[in-house]
Amino acid sequence: VSTDAKRQAITVARVNGAYAGTALALNAVLAAAVSLTAGWLAFEGRISIGELVMAVGLAQFIMEPLKMFSEMPKYVMIARASAERMALVLSAPPVTVPGPERPAPGGDLEVDGVRHGTLRGLKFSVAAGEFVAIAPYQPRAAADLVSVLAVNVAPPAYEGVVRLSGQELADLSVEAVREHMLVNPYDAEIFGGTLRTNIDPSGSSRTIPEAVEASMLTDVVALHRDGLDYAVRDRGANLSGGQRQRLSLARALAADTDVLVLHNPTTAVDAVTEQLIARNIAKL
Repeated sequence: VSTDAKRQAITVARVNGAYAGTALALNAVLAAAVSLTAGWLAFEGRISIGELVMAVGLAQFIMEPLKMFSEMPKYVMIARASAERMALVLSAPPVTVPGPERPAPGGDLEVDGVRHGTLRGLKFSVAAGEFVAIAPYQPRAAADLVSVLAVNVAPPAYEGVVRLSGQELADLSVEAVREHMLVNPYDAEIFGGTLRTNIDPSGSSRTIPEAVEASMLTDVVALHRDGLDYAVRDRGANLSGGQRQRLSLARALAADTDVLVLHNPTTAVDAVTEQLIARNIAKL
């Protein structure tokens, strides 16, 4: 795939270079023709020297607009190609077909014989209020499990069954599943705004203090005079890796869903902080 992409990129670059060179040459020929014609007319006395200077200046002036105009077909083709890709995405059928049912609140989670990617007949259950940690043999297995639980993979695409409150995910709407079960990815996005808006985007959570304390984000809040109103750049550019990870964890905890799945939530913090976070989450 990389070799094909490289070959196609080189071909496109050559075509663009040839097109740009040809367009520039034609513009230069046009300007030269105008200048030579004006010079010949001035030599024959049919136009004055002032008119000659005006014609040459006009030829130089119109070169840049002509250059921009000659590049329009290239931009039109790029826009058409982008539009075709967008149309392909928009017309694609949904990965999952929403089910009509909603899970009962406060239910348990059951994974029964799931086979997907590196998962080989995975089976476990988590009761309501239970705190469970899963240590996979392969890091990829954790990512595959997260994809299944987050309904990023359609139930027909894997073997086995996942049940939420005793109901199969295939029978539930995706929106309902995500309302009752939050799967926080390893690389969760940090948005531009403040610490508060990242923890509680909707502004309706009542558990922000508990989430901040449980995620050990208190030192980040205390470090800045603005506290939770401290400005955060896009993707958390002004935060360290550990701070971004704890901020993402605080947002997941503040959501206060029935089932919370965390994918490697403490890989960027030290061992002591990791242990404290685990204890705090277990107490919630």
